[in-house]
Amino acid sequence: MNYTNFATYIKNLDINNYPPKVLLNGIAQILRSNMRKRGLWNAPPVRLGYSDCESWNQEGAFNDLTFDCYSEVVVKRIEGLRNAIMKFDNIDGLIIKNIKNFLTDQQARNDPISYSVAVNVKKAIQLAIDSEKLTAQDLDESGKIQDSTLLTFSLTQTTSTTDEISLLDCLRRNKAWAEIRLKLARKSAGIQTKFCQIISDLANCGIKSFVFKELLDFITTEASIYNTFIDNENYSLENVGIDENDEDEENEPNQIIIVKPDTTHEDWESWKYRVNQVEKRIAQKPQKRVRERLEKIFREYVNYSKTDEPVPSQAEIARRLGIPSSTFSEDMKIIRAIIDPKN
Repeated sequence: MNYTNFATYIKNLDINNYPPKVLLNGIAQILRSNMRKRGLWNAPPVRLGYSDCESWNQEGAFNDLTFDCYSEVVVKRIEGLRNAIMKFDNIDGLIIKNIKNFLTDQQARNDPISYSVAVNVKKAIQLAIDSEKLTAQDLDESGKIQDSTLLTFSLTQTTSTTDEISLLDCLRRNKAWAEIRLKLARKSAGIQTKFCQIISDLANCGIKSFVFKELLDFITTEASIYNTFIDNENYSLENVGIDENDEDEENEPNQIIIVKPDTTHEDWESWKYRVNQVEKRIAQKPQKRVRERLEKIFREYVNYSKTDEPVPSQAEIARRLGIPSSTFSEDMKIIRAIIDPKN
């Protein structure tokens, strides 16, 4: 189906019956196209809230998503769509917009960290483009950054992309990156401005150009594999990163959330390696009593990261482990320093 005739099928649609196949096919076409642009087609379905399948190519998986999209985009909005049809001959643009919003809502609800990281990175790069530090090629049809967008530093003339290792090495050499990587999971104008400067500094490291997806994939993995530090009183997996205007980054967070990585073999191996490294550093602590407490606390958070259960408050975990709250707070500071040393 060429999806430029949604009005024809929606005008007299009976939402109490199964929808026409041609209508579902049109929605599926737009849905699949936008998933590919956002890098979601090859990502684990759990990122959109579908935990009972490992791939969108698995039988029935994409059909379930398509029908849920139809229910959200058409059924729940049927009256508004019919009113639009009375005013306009073509409502394709409205349908496409609603499908994009559906994807955004699904990702923000079920994969808030990756979603917030993507928003921060895109806006930071857009700031670099607006300030003429970067030029962009291969934008989408609306002039926005997409996975394949090639970003070139304005002072260079080359259009060849950098080697991926060089790009990642340059980021890791930047001391500011070590400080901001744990904050990218929360949308913030202040974080975007700081990350824009980090991107600009890549030119000083010898980077001439890079592809957006290459940068985003690395940063998303870092944000997911490293431990994300957050204010326990204001955080939940449902609302992380909602406040785009929050620029208050001075408060020292109290809680540790260890985020379970994607289900790819490489991500799991990297995640296990980093957990193992933290455990080794804890094992090097000379005082046995302190070492045993740190091991218990860290293992408790690791165990929660392997489940879908919400992480309890710091006070609750301290109570469960039988550790006084003041001691627990000091132990948490030690663990944070082990996980992400500032020096």
